[in-house]
Amino acid sequence: LERAWNEGYRSPDLSLALGRALAMNYREALDMAGALPTKEAREAREKELSHQLRDPALVLLREGASASLEAPAFYEALLAAMEQRWIDVETLADEALKRTPWLFEAAALKGQAFLARAKAHGDPVQVFALLDEAEAALAQARTLGPSDPTVAILEVRALAQRVQLERQAGRSADGTLANCREAVGRAQEIRPDGGEAL
Repeated sequence: LERAWNEGYRSPDLSLALGRALAMNYREALDMAGALPTKEAREAREKELSHQLRDPALVLLREGASASLEAPAFYEALLAAMEQRWIDVETLADEALKRTPWLFEAAALKGQAFLARAKAHGDPVQVFALLDEAEAALAQARTLGPSDPTVAILEVRALAQRVQLERQAGRSADGTLANCREAVGRAQEIRPDGGEAL
């Protein structure tokens, strides 16, 4: 895609495809940056990724959105996710799913939004509710796109966060831990080389 773009073949379709590819690379790299040992290292890597991947992806997605056969709300949700406007992502992803109910990426974005909000929230009651929403959206995404590794990895993260929260609350996490192990198995089956993302 980049080679075609760099050689002068510029169309809304190519812009859209390249923007989606960069957005996916950005999300994966950002997830991996979250595992860096210090806050300073994470912030430096996030800034670098914004410059290298996010900013070009935003431009390309905006340029190519008119060529989309999918619901325009999906691309608006994708843009909102890259800008971390999570409540907008939830609303736009719902709209996209109403127009294109087979679009598992929209359900995955919605799950990612709930998961991000849960991670940032301080109230355990609200975090549990947000995790419920994240898990429901990701289950829908898995039903619609069972072989997508991003969905599988997001499911693992949601369940791992739930395990941690249950343990902090003094609850038994055995059932959630078993579900998390199953999700890890699915993720490894879909993407055997994706261990660093888990």
